Amino acid sequence: MVPTCSLSRQAAMVRGGQQTSTAGRSASFAKARPVASLIKGWQHVVRYDDAARTRAYNDLGWRWLWRFKAIPTESANWDPSAALEAARAMLTVDTKNLKALQVSAAASRQLCKLEQAERFERTLVESLRAVPAIAAANEALSSGEPTKAEQILSGHLARFPNDAVALGMLADVALLAGRAIDAEALLLRALACIPSYLLGRKKLARLLQRQNRWQEAIALVDAALPSCIWGPELLHLKSALLGQIGRNEEAALANAQCISLGPDRAVPWLSQARLLAQVGRKAEGCEAARKAIALKPDFGAAWWTLADLDPASLTDADISQMTAIGDRAAVNDDFVTPIHFALGRAWERRGDGARSFACYSRGHTLRRHRFPYDARAFSGSVSSYFKSVDTAFFGERDRLGLTSDAPIFIVGMHRSGSTLVEQILASHPDVEGLAELPLVEQIAHGLGARREHPLPPQVLATLGPERAQALGETYMAGVHPYRRSDRPRFTDKMPGNWRHLALIRLILPHARIIEVRRDPLDCCVSNFCRYYAHGQGHADALADLGRYYRDYVAFMDWCGEVLPQKVHRVRYERLVEDPEGEVRRLLDACALPFDPRCLRFFDTERPVRTPSAQQVRRPINNEGIGRAHLFAPWLAPLEEALGPLLPAPSSSVKRR
Repeated sequence: MVPTCSLSRQAAMVRGGQQTSTAGRSASFAKARPVASLIKGWQHVVRYDDAARTRAYNDLGWRWLWRFKAIPTESANWDPSAALEAARAMLTVDTKNLKALQVSAAASRQLCKLEQAERFERTLVESLRAVPAIAAANEALSSGEPTKAEQILSGHLARFPNDAVALGMLADVALLAGRAIDAEALLLRALACIPSYLLGRKKLARLLQRQNRWQEAIALVDAALPSCIWGPELLHLKSALLGQIGRNEEAALANAQCISLGPDRAVPWLSQARLLAQVGRKAEGCEAARKAIALKPDFGAAWWTLADLDPASLTDADISQMTAIGDRAAVNDDFVTPIHFALGRAWERRGDGARSFACYSRGHTLRRHRFPYDARAFSGSVSSYFKSVDTAFFGERDRLGLTSDAPIFIVGMHRSGSTLVEQILASHPDVEGLAELPLVEQIAHGLGARREHPLPPQVLATLGPERAQALGETYMAGVHPYRRSDRPRFTDKMPGNWRHLALIRLILPHARIIEVRRDPLDCCVSNFCRYYAHGQGHADALADLGRYYRDYVAFMDWCGEVLPQKVHRVRYERLVEDPEGEVRRLLDACALPFDPRCLRFFDTERPVRTPSAQQVRRPINNEGIGRAHLFAPWLAPLEEALGPLLPAPSSSVKRR
C-alpha cells in the first residue's frame, strides 16, 4: 500500500510542475498532450484503495485543471471547451471525481448543453451524498443532534465551500434553529453551485411558501422548468404550489403536463385524482386514483383517496389486495399506513363494524409513532386561559388590532360540518370562500406557540397597539395570494383556529367568528375514521380524542363568557333539521343580507379542498347523523373521556 506521505508528495510535485517518478512525464509534456498525460500520469494511483489515494487523486486532478486554466475563475483564460475535455479525461479514470463532475457541469452549462450539464450535476449530487462528512451530518440530524451536524457541515464547507448538498443540509439546521434568513441564503448558494439540485430547489420553494411568498416560490420553479431531466418533478411541485393557493385550473394544467412527460409515475396520477375531486369530477378522480394504484399497488395514499371518493367502488378483489399488502407491510411503513384506513372505509360501507373498527385501529397504531400526542400537556395549554384571561383583559385591549371586518373565521372540530357552513357562505355574492388558511397558525407559531397548541396567554398580554396592528396587517397581506375575486368578505375555514380565538380577537377585533359544533360521538368517530396525512395526533386513540373534544368545548364555552356576542354557534344537527332558519341566523351573524343562493349551496361551482368536497355538492341530508352507531360496542374509552358531554344515560351507544 502506498503511504499517505508518498501520495501527498506526488501531489506537491504536480503543484510545482516537477516530473513525477512514476508518471515519467514532465509538466511541459503534460501541457502539450493534456488528456493522454492526465490518464497515464495517474494510472498507478488508482490501483490503491485507501483514503489517502482518494484525497491525493482528487488533489492531483484539481491542481492539473487549475494549472491549465480549466477551472471556472474570473480569469479571461477560462475555456469551457478545454475544461470539459480535461474533466472528462479525469472521469474516464474515476467516474465519481467530485471536482471533475463540477467542472464538467459548469462547462456544459456555459456551452449551452443543458441536458449534459444536468446529468453531470445529478451524478455530482449522488457522489456528494456519499462523502463521509455528509453521512456523519445526516446521522447527527437523524439522532436529534443539530449542533453536532452544524459543526460537521461547517468544517466540511470550510474545505469545500461549493458542496451544494452540505449547504442544503446546513439550511435544514438553520431552519431547526428558527434562522429562516440564513437558511434561504444557504439554499440560494446551493442552487448557484448546482442549478439542477432538485432537493435544494424544493426546500427553498417550501421555505418561501411558509413565508407566504407564493409568487417567488412559483417563479423559483418556473426558472428551472427548461430542465431536461427534472421536468416532471418540477411541474408536479408547481402544480402543488398553485393548488394550495386555489389556482386550480393552472394546477391541473401543470399536473397534466407532468403526466404527459412521465405517465409511468404514480404520484402525479394521485394529484390528478385529488384535483378532479376538488371540482366535483368524482368518476374521473376515481379513474386517476386507480391509475396510480396500477403503477404502484402498495400506494396507500392512492387507495385511501379511492376509498374516500367512492367506497362503494371497492370490490372484493380490491379488499383482498389491500389486506395482503397491509399484512406484509413493515410495522412502521408510513407509505402503506393509509391502506388500513381504506380497508376500514370499505368494511364500514359494507356495514361490518367489527372489521372496519379493527382496520381503523391498526392504522392509528401505525400513525401514533409519527404524531405522538400528550393529552395532559394540551389540556394544560387550554386551561391556562381560564384563570389568566377574562372579560376585563379584552376590555383593556378593546382598541387593539386592525379594524377590517372582511374575515369570517369558521372554527370547530374537524368533521363537524365546517365545510358545509363555508360552502353556504361562499354561495353569497359578497363572500369568497378561501378554505383552510395556515396564516393564524403561522402567526401564533411565530409568537412562540407549540404546534397545534394555543398561544401561551402571557404572550398575549405583551401585545401592544403597534404589534397587534402589525400582526393584523401580516394576516391580511398573507390572504392576498389566495384571493381570486374582489368580494368584500372572505372565509378562513381552518377548524383548529379555535385554539387561537383570543389572538384573533386582539389582532382582528372586527372579524366574525362562526363555531360549528356536532354531536360529540358522531364528530369524534368521524375523526377516528379519517386518515390524516399530517398532525391530528389526538385522533389516534379514542380516549385522547374524547379528551380533546372536551378541551375544545371548554375553551369555546369560556370564549362565550369572556367574549359575549363575538362567537356565533351553528349546531350541525339543527342545520340539517332547519336549513333556512339556520342559514338566515348565520347570515345575520355575519352582517350579510339573506340571499336564496345560500340555500342552494350545492349549485355553487368552486374548488373545495377539504375531505368534505363530495358532501357539499349535494343538498343537506342526515347521512352524517348517527354514524357512531355502527361502532357502538367499541366506544367505551371515548364515552368515558367525553363524560358529561354525553346524554345521561347514554342511549345512543350500547357498550359491549
